[in-house]
Parts: sequence; C-alpha cells; structure tokens
Amino acid sequence: MKHTKLLLALILLLVFSLVGCQKEPTAAFTSSKTSTLINDTVSFTNFSKDADYYEWDFGDNTKSKEKNPIHIYTKQSDYKVTLTAFNKSGKKSSSVSQKIIIGAIPYCGFTFSPKFPKPGETVHFIDNSINNTTTWLWNFGDGTTSTEKSPNHIYSAENKYKVTLNITNNFGSYEQSDSVIVLNNTPVMPTADFSYVLAPVLTAKFEDKSTGIPTIWQWEFGDGTFSSLQNPTHIYSRGGNYEVIFRAFNLAGSHKKIQTINMPSSVPVSKFIYSEGTDYTIIFKDISTGNPSIWKWTFGDGANDTIKNPIHQYSSAGDYTVTFKTTNIAGPHQMSQHIHVSNYIYTFIAGNYNIVDDGGGNNFNYADQITPAAENNKFYTTSFANIANATVFFLLSGTTVNVPLQTINCGSPPNITDHIFYGSGYFVENGQNVSIVINYTDSTSTITRKRTGTYTKIITK
Repeated sequence: MKHTKLLLALILLLVFSLVGCQKEPTAAFTSSKTSTLINDTVSFTNFSKDADYYEWDFGDNTKSKEKNPIHIYTKQSDYKVTLTAFNKSGKKSSSVSQKIIIGAIPYCGFTFSPKFPKPGETVHFIDNSINNTTTWLWNFGDGTTSTEKSPNHIYSAENKYKVTLNITNNFGSYEQSDSVIVLNNTPVMPTADFSYVLAPVLTAKFEDKSTGIPTIWQWEFGDGTFSSLQNPTHIYSRGGNYEVIFRAFNLAGSHKKIQTINMPSSVPVSKFIYSEGTDYTIIFKDISTGNPSIWKWTFGDGANDTIKNPIHQYSSAGDYTVTFKTTNIAGPHQMSQHIHVSNYIYTFIAGNYNIVDDGGGNNFNYADQITPAAENNKFYTTSFANIANATVFFLLSGTTVNVPLQTINCGSPPNITDHIFYGSGYFVENGQNVSIVINYTDSTSTITRKRTGTYTKIITK
C-alpha cells in the first residue's frame, strides 16, 4: 500500500510538470484582401502556433471557430478582424487584428437648372453621386470640360448638348449622361386632345388635336394594343366600349387624355325596292336598316355598282337575280332578290282589275278609271282596293301617297293618313290586253296583299 501511494504521487508530479512546461499559443493570420467590394469573398489563413482552438471576430457581429474561414461582407465600411488562439490546456493567446476595408463602385446622378437655359444663361450642375467619390470629370458637349464636383457652365448657342459625368473612387468608376437643350424660347407643355371617326369594319381613325406642338405620341386603344403614330388607324376584333388613353409629349413634358369610345356590334340588314324606267332601266332604292355606309350591287347581268341608289340599264328583258351587300361599322350583310325586267312600256287606258286576295280570302272586282294624275304613274289603280275606298296611286318601287281627307273611310273620325306601299310586280301579255300582278305591303297594315289588273294596252315601244 505504501509503494502504491508513492507511485501515484510520482505520476501526478509528472503530469503537473508537463502541463507547466506547455508553451502559450501565438495567434497570427493573413487575409486574401485588405480592401474589396461589397459581397466579395475574403479568405483568412491562420498561422497561429502552439494552438488547438481558434476564435474569429469579423467585426460585423459575426464569428467563426474554423481554422481558415471564408467571409463575405454585405455592407461597405471599415471592419476590424480579430483572431484569438487557444491550446488544450486552456491557455489563450494575445488577440491579433487586421483592418478590412469594404467599399462600392461609385454611382453618379446629376441635375441641372434651369431646365431649358437660353444662350448666355448660366447652367448650374449639381453632382448627386454616392459611395465616396474622389474625382469628377464633366464633359459639357460643346468641347469644354470641368473637374469640379458641381460646376457652372454657359452655352453660347441654341442646340441639344450631351453632358457626361465620369466619377471614380478607390473601387472603380461610373459614367452618366443627360441632355441639355438650349433654346431662345422656353417650350410649353402640350395639352393632349384627339378626335376619332368610326369606319367599317370595326375601325377607328384617330386624329391628334393636341396643342403645344408635341413631338412624341403614345396611344393605348383599350384592347391591349398600342401605337406611337401621331394619327393611327386601329381595327378592333369585336364591338364594345374601349377606354382610349392618349399621351402627348414635347420637351416641356407630357399630358394625357382618356376617352371611352363605343364600337357598334350590330351589322345592317340589307333590303331594297325598285321601279322600272324606260329602255330596260331599273331604278334601285336602298331601304336597309343599321346605317350602312358601304353598298355593293351585283345586278345579275355581270355589272356592279357601289353607290347607294343606282340606276341600272339592262340589255334585254328577262328575270335577273340582284345581290345587294351593305356594310356598316360592325360588319356586312347580304341579300338576293329576283326581279323581272319588262320588254314593253305601257300606257294604260280604262280597264278592269280583280282583287285576287285582299288578305282575308275575299275577291272583289272594280272598274278602273284613268285620271290625269294616274297617267303620270306607270303602275296605278283608282279606287285602290277596299283599304280606304280612296283615289290613290300605286308605284311599284314604293312611295308615300297622300289619301285626301274626304275620301278616307278608314276610321272615325276621318283624318289624313299616309300610306307607304312596297311591292314588286310584272306584266303578263295577252293580245291587246296586259295583266299586271303586284304583291305589296301597306304601311297601315301588316298583311301582304296581292293585286292583279287587266288593261287594254297602247304599245309605245
């Protein structure tokens, strides 16, 4: 037991002797960069001696225990990096430090006044650069320069001058340009205005009406499309309401106008009536609805026309198919109708005609009498049916005829009523007699009626 205690004491003495002889650590390091840009990587190399553990303080509230750390600084500043070394016995070194400068490339912007200087007037330039600019170089665009931070300059003549500022610091350089416009007369900011005209099909023609002499135009048509023309023409894909935004620009500034336009969506309904003239001539009349502005006629004999109410002469009598197409802002519509061109021109004398059907299944016979007024009408009857027992004249192509007050028997009390007759008719020859068959509609009735009349003819052609 006595020898055991003696051995234990010797061991402890040896341990304490070894610990007491261990050297204190010495901290040392280098960095890959002592001055660099924001977000650049800085590597640290540890040269500490007699050390087993390390503590780094990068000066931006971040630390590391790595032997050879890598660090990125995100803000420009001067940072103090400190390294402390430790050994296993707990001894630590004196701390060593190094300065790391983190900077940024300079960024410049500048202003000047007045905005539109006159020749001979002083222009004040103001530097607004950041990131510790150290040098300035101004080029005023007229062959002169300056190295002042915020110089003054005088231009001698009207012109547009490109002014360039180049700046530097310890981390790099930057350049910025702007234009100075020297004028004898100060420009006035425009007032945007425009007009427009709608046209087929789904088309809007815009015209700039701005004041202030704009030089740049921007249009937004409300359907996701744009234009930079002064007076654009735009075709929409469908009808509807569109908010048009128009901006006018000149040297003094810009102004905008907003206006909603309505693009119609209903196409016309094509319809026509016609009457027969002399020498196989047909007089056509457009009675379409929907405000068409474009007309196209195909007469069935190879001829065409584009006026609203054409007069067409056929080369011979016969049956023809007339195709009539109208177009309004919303689009086109087309219809076809068969017509009969007669081979004679007739003057009628007194004869008889028969009402085949007055709309109610009744048949009537009337004696026809010629009147001076009737002789001027190609198609006519006196005592026109039993609508009003009145003296009226029927024109095949449709017309408005006045029924005299004293002959009306349509209702109580009597009054003057206009009847508008629309219809078509044709001749049937039978020796010295000619029958006219007319299908017509009277504006005072919703019933379509048919009339036939047989007359003794006088052939004038």
